[in-house]
Amino acid sequence: MKTLLFILILSISVTAQSVKMSDYCIPNDGLDDGPCMQLLVDDFRYGGTIHVDVGTWDIKSQVSLVPGSGYANNSLLIKGDKDSVIKPDTSGHTFYTGNNNQITFQDII
Repeated sequence: MKTLLFILILSISVTAQSVKMSDYCIPNDGLDDGPCMQLLVDDFRYGGTIHVDVGTWDIKSQVSLVPGSGYANNSLLIKGDKDSVIKPDTSGHTFYTGNNNQITFQDII
């Protein structure tokens, strides 16, 4: 029973991820942050939280919120720092969600 509990706790700690968008992209530079955000999402194989730092993030190309390598991203929280702005290109779809179970945007302008 103790071994099973240890494995369960270990698997929970491995699957929950949290990362800052500024680890992949640079805000306020007017460049397309879509490709670097896509790299970030592709690294998120099991879901978690993306912290969108303060600033303006220009998303000019579509971002698939379904991670690469065929993994199912069951839950994704995209959380801003209250003054975080995601500025989409209005000519197309900004985010592709696939059939993820839950995607939440919070505190983003």
